[in-house]
Amino acid sequence: MLDLAKLVDAIASNTVYEQAVRAYAPEDVAVLANIHCLPSTVSLIRALIQFGVPAQAIVVIPKPYSTVSSAEAQVQEFGVHVVRGTLPGPPGFYDRDVHRMLDSGCQYMASILTKSRARRLILLDDGGLLSANWHRDCSSVIGDVISIQQTASGMARWPYESPMPKLDVARCAAKRIFESWIVSSGVIRKLETLKLIGEHHTVGVVGAGTLGTRLTEHLLPLVGRVLTYDKIKSREVFGADRCRSAPELLRNATLIFGCTGKNWLRGDRLMQATTQRHFVSCSSRAVEFQTLLQSSKIIAGQVPFGRLIVETKGGTRHVVENGGFPLNFDRSHEWETGQEILLTRALILLSFCQSLTLTRRRERAQVLTLTPAGQQQLVKAWLDDMGRKCTDFGVSELDFRSVRWWQKNSEESERFFLTRSVI
Repeated sequence: MLDLAKLVDAIASNTVYEQAVRAYAPEDVAVLANIHCLPSTVSLIRALIQFGVPAQAIVVIPKPYSTVSSAEAQVQEFGVHVVRGTLPGPPGFYDRDVHRMLDSGCQYMASILTKSRARRLILLDDGGLLSANWHRDCSSVIGDVISIQQTASGMARWPYESPMPKLDVARCAAKRIFESWIVSSGVIRKLETLKLIGEHHTVGVVGAGTLGTRLTEHLLPLVGRVLTYDKIKSREVFGADRCRSAPELLRNATLIFGCTGKNWLRGDRLMQATTQRHFVSCSSRAVEFQTLLQSSKIIAGQVPFGRLIVETKGGTRHVVENGGFPLNFDRSHEWETGQEILLTRALILLSFCQSLTLTRRRERAQVLTLTPAGQQQLVKAWLDDMGRKCTDFGVSELDFRSVRWWQKNSEESERFFLTRSVI
C-alpha cells in the first residue's frame, strides 16, 4: 500500500510544495484540527510531523461520535495535544454541546501561539464549527489564518460565521467524484452487518448530491428499487424513482437515508410519516434528524450512539440508527479499507502543502480551489495502487487527463452552494 507522506510529498514537489517552502516553512505554522480520530488519522498526523510541523504546535479536537480510542492514544504519543471530550448530551443537541470541546481546543491553541514562532495558523475543519468558533473567540490572537474545509456543510457556513480564506477540499473533483465512492462503500458494508437492507421493501435517499447519488447507485443492485428526493429538480439518479417532494418519499419509503448535511426532517414533513420509519444518517454530525430527535420522547436506546426508538407527539414510533450520527462510525474501526481511505487523508495533506504556498491575503471569505494538477496526480497514484481505472467511477480517460476538467469539476458545485439552497 502507498505510504501517505511519500505519496503527497512526491506530488507536492511537482505542483505546489517547492514553492511552499519559500512562502511558509512547515515549522512556521501551527495546526488546529477538528477531525475524526480514526486509525487512518494516525498516519495523517504522523505525516504532518514528518513534513516538519512541530508536534507541540498541533492540537486535535476529535469528534466524540467517531473517535477510536486506540487511534486517539497513538496521536497523543506523538506529543500532540488532544482535547478530551465527553460524550454528547441529549440526542439531537450535538452542535450545542460540542462547543465546550471546541472552546477548549481554541483556547489551548491560543496559548501555544503566544509562545511559539508560528506565523500562520491552519485550521483542519470538518464541518465548519471550528472556524466559526475560532473567528468568534480567538480571531485577535493571530491575523494569518487559513481554514481547510473538508465537508460541504462547512462550506455552506461561508462567509457568514467565519469570514477567513478557505481552501475548498470539500467540493474538489477528487472528493466529490472519487471519495464519495469510498464513503458509500463503507456505509454499505456497515448496512450488511446490521442486515438492514433485507428488512425493508422500499428504500429512500434524501439528497441526490455527490454522496446521495453514490449511495443510491450502490443500493440499487441490492434492493431493486430506490426512491430519491432533492430540491434541485435536475438531480436524478439513473435507475432510481424520483419523488416530487420529501413528504412523498416519507409516505412511501420505510428505510430512509439522509444525505443532505442539513436538518431536513422538519415538523411539517415528519407528520407525513404516520407509520414507523427507519432513519439512517450519512452526514457529518447529527444534523439530518435534529427535529425528530429534539421533539420526540426516547423510548429505548439510551446508550450513546446506539440505536434509538423515539416516539413523536402524535404517538408514532420511529427507529434512528447510531443516535442520529453517520452510520459508518462505530468507534471500533473504519469501515473503509486502508487503501480506500488513503485518498481522504492524502487530500487533507495535499491541501496542507498548498496552504503553505498562499501568501497572506487581505480579502475576507475568499474561497480557494484545491490545486487541480495536484488532485489529478494524487488520484492517479491512488487508482494505480487500488488496481482501478477512472472509468470505474464514470470518468473518461480523456477527461481524467485534462487539468481543465479537474478545475471545472472543482468549481461548478460552488455556484450551487453560494445560493444557500436548503433541502
